Parts: sequence; C-alpha cells; structure tokens
Amino acid sequence: MPDPRIVSYTLQQLIDDPDALAAYDDPGGYLGESGPRWLEFLRGNPRGRPDDLAIVLTIVGNRVVGSLRSIPVELRIDGQTIRSAALRAFFLDAEWRGGGAGGLMLLRALSTTRSAIAAGGPRPETVALYTGAGFTTLGPLSRQVYFNSTRPLIATACRGLPFVPRVSTLLDPIVGLYYRARSRPSDPRIQFTAVERFAEDLDRLLAARSDDHMVRESSDLNWVLQYSRGVSAYEIRDGDALAGYCLIRTEDRAATTVPLRLPPMRVTSVLDFHVAGPEPKMLDQLVLHAVACSKADRAEVLEIQTNRPDLLRCLKNTGFVRAGGYKVLLRTPPNVPADPARWRMAEAQGDVLFSALHVTRPPAPVTPAI
Repeated sequence: MPDPRIVSYTLQQLIDDPDALAAYDDPGGYLGESGPRWLEFLRGNPRGRPDDLAIVLTIVGNRVVGSLRSIPVELRIDGQTIRSAALRAFFLDAEWRGGGAGGLMLLRALSTTRSAIAAGGPRPETVALYTGAGFTTLGPLSRQVYFNSTRPLIATACRGLPFVPRVSTLLDPIVGLYYRARSRPSDPRIQFTAVERFAEDLDRLLAARSDDHMVRESSDLNWVLQYSRGVSAYEIRDGDALAGYCLIRTEDRAATTVPLRLPPMRVTSVLDFHVAGPEPKMLDQLVLHAVACSKADRAEVLEIQTNRPDLLRCLKNTGFVRAGGYKVLLRTPPNVPADPARWRMAEAQGDVLFSALHVTRPPAPVTPAI
C-alpha cells in the first residue's frame, strides 16, 4: 500500500480549477459538499483573501483518507486584531491514525497562519496533538440543557425498552411545573425581533466589546446567515436602544454512538449572542426567549453552551443541567497572550457558526479527529 501524502489547496487554486477535488476518489465522503456552493461561500468571506488555505487532504494512492478545512477569521486579543484561521472538519480514517498523518495535516494548515482556533469534542490524543502544536485550551464550554420533553433523557437511560414514551408522558408535566417555578418574569422592555439581515448599526455595539473574542460585524453574520440552514437571527432591543443580537438554530439530530449513545431528537441551540447593558437582566431575557423559541419549534431539548459564569448562574437558576460541552483550542502568535479568563464564549465562538452550514460534514460512520 502506498504511503499517505499531504496535499492542500488555496482558495485561488480552487477558483482556477473548480474540478481539482473531483479528481480524487472519496469513498468516505470527506469532501462532502465541496462543489460550487462551498466555493461561493469561501469567496464571500469578508475576512478572506485569494491566497488563503481552504483545505488539506491526506491521500493514499488516489483515495482521500483525511481532511482538514480552514476558514479565515479575525480575533480580538488583548486589544489587538489578529488574523487567524478557524480549523474544522478535521477527519482521518482510523487505520491511518497514529502514523503521523493527522499531525502533518495540522502542521500544513499552521504553516499558512500565525494563529488558529478550533472547537469540538476531541479525543485525548487529539488534544495532545493540538497542545504539542502550541494550542491553549479555552473554557471548556459547559453544555447546559433544558428538557421540553424527557423522552431523549429516558431513552438514553433505558435504551431499547418499550415503555419510554409512556414514562415520558407521565414525567413531562412534573418537569414543566419545576421549570415554571424557577422561571424569571418577562421584561416587556426587552424585545427580540426576527431579522433576515443585520444592519450596520450593530457594528458600533460590537466594537465596544472589551473581552477577547472572535471578531463579529454585521458583514460576518450576514455572510454566514446567507449559507446557513435552520438559523434564526434576532436583534435585541432595550426599549428603543439596540442592545445585542442572538442566533438560534433548531434541527433534527440523528441517533449517535460517539462519544455517547443518544437517540434521535429535535434540538434548539443558542449558537451565538452578544448583549450590552445590565447583563444579568439581559441574560435572563435571552434565556426566556430561547425557551420560547424551543417550544415554538417543538424541540425536545434546548441547549446553550458557554463558559460565562454570569450566564451559567442564570441557567442554573432556570433549571438547566450540565451535559458535557465543547473544548475550544487556540493558538496565538508569539508574544500574544492567550488568557482563558478573558474569553466569554458561546457555542459558535470556536467555529464561527460553520457547523450550521451543513457543507463540511462527512456521512457516518466517519469519526472526527476534532
């Protein structure tokens, strides 16, 4: 069997030769939806340049056995704006792990950027790979969940047993009473208005952020919304004043076996948000809005991932419970600090909502490196 080789393509190379990736055999589906729409998405990136790295592949013979994608972003760290890359869709066939191919793909990606960020649920050996390449762990994020229906919880605990729907029907009213007893009152001054695009006046609000964060402007959010599926965007106003935004997604998730065996379920997620003003009050209203959206979308589960202590307190008071959470891994340029305490993150902080695009996920049973 031939040795694996690492190949990579910049955005300009893919523009010049749109069929370059089609030349490879891809039985594992690593290239996914790498056609015209993906290329159009990359070209529309307001942070992008033609010479940016787009994808790294591990090739054996003519067969794709691994992939890593890179999307240009900007980070705001300790008052400095730093060009970086969001690394995602890092996959490698199991038979080629441990032989160095994953590390070579990562090094190829890092050879084109002074900074990189990634998020997910990596195995310990993958964390060691990132740490060895100079990454720092931020967070981790805490995934907090709220059950509109106990069916997924009961089905996970009693998998395969026929009485799950009956038990869930009995428990749901009791859980509902518990949540209502803990719910905060709604503030009529705080309004969430659905929008198809964000206006530029949001940029002034976002520019005032003092924490370390991935740079968000209306152009970034509108670019991602153009290509996302199932994501709803909301402006948040406190009276007449613009006070923030949030992005919420509802999706039907298939059953999983890695890292946990979970049943299929309908899930609403708060992907991203920013609020200004009196934060405890604003966060309470954000959670109330997310609960209302999950119920309106008939989601069984609402999840919010964050590392913010103030939001975690709010979620605990509302009755949310923890169920794991993403790791976020960051590599900064030399002499630029990576202080985890300065990052107040939501789920999308590490991958810039790109998981919502549904254009970079290979089909099961491929197991991600991260």
